[in-house]
Amino acid sequence: MKAMIYELLRIWVKWNLLLYFSKIEVTGKEHIPRDSPLIIVSNHQNALLDPLLIATMTGLKPYFLARADLFKKRFIAKLLRTLQLIPVFRMRDGLSSIPGNQESFSRCERLLAENEAILIFPEGNHSLRRNVRPLSKGFTRIAFGAREKNPSLPLAILPIGISYETHQKAGTAVHIEIGTPILVASYAKDAKGLTASAFQALTELTVHIPDTGYEETLKNLIANHIPLSSPKKVRGFLTGQYVSEPRKPASILRQIGRFLVSFLHWPLWLLWKVVRNQIQDPVFYGTFKFVIGMFICPLYYLSIFLLSWFFGYGSYGLLFVLVAFILIVYNR
Repeated sequence: MKAMIYELLRIWVKWNLLLYFSKIEVTGKEHIPRDSPLIIVSNHQNALLDPLLIATMTGLKPYFLARADLFKKRFIAKLLRTLQLIPVFRMRDGLSSIPGNQESFSRCERLLAENEAILIFPEGNHSLRRNVRPLSKGFTRIAFGAREKNPSLPLAILPIGISYETHQKAGTAVHIEIGTPILVASYAKDAKGLTASAFQALTELTVHIPDTGYEETLKNLIANHIPLSSPKKVRGFLTGQYVSEPRKPASILRQIGRFLVSFLHWPLWLLWKVVRNQIQDPVFYGTFKFVIGMFICPLYYLSIFLLSWFFGYGSYGLLFVLVAFILIVYNR
């Protein structure tokens, strides 16, 4: 039953992600090892959207390490575990909670022994800045622990970079690049070396703008219409090997389509305005927009149809829903 719920939800999330983004490009799938345990490490810029993209678009079905405070309520905790989430405790959760990580890490080690994949965001937090932040060594502790209990385990670190055209807007592009696996056995117990290799891999797989001159560089990239979802083009522009092409203005039909989408979905737009005022961390803007689209939008369509049907105008209600949905697809 848990497996069925997980698979149905994964399909539903994937379908909605394809609607939410205008383009999802995945490269490097040929690097994914088959029938071997993996610790997936990725940059973390867009809250919940990061793990959802990896879990639905790469062909991988990983377990996730997530903040332990999400597991406080029993029902939520049960749901999260059904979705393959594993709690991890941080210093901010209190010193008394840290020993709880031993149980979580032990479970990760057991899963790796069963050739499963585990997804970790080793930066330890999220940020809208387009660069890779220093990595914590938590993933190396799990890796070396699993190898210590099973020395023949062919464990690898699989780096995955995610680059967004725009973090907080729907209808934009995202690029997921899968790197070459890093064999844990090659590092013995050299946590520092393994962390450095993972960091270097992630900087090459993502749009990585150094902190020095960051704001100026970002403005320059935007002013020259460089696609920020393309690490290759960003690096090419910064090194003088790629010249930007003038951006074509949106056609009249596209502008009309966008206006109609906003007009037909104005209650959802109003809901978003209310919700946005309650969000303290802007990194979650994209996540909440996606959740509204995935759960509230279908309910909005259903209510329109049912109200129309109740008053004897069911065919008009159905037409409204079809037109609204087609416009969303057209304007992706």
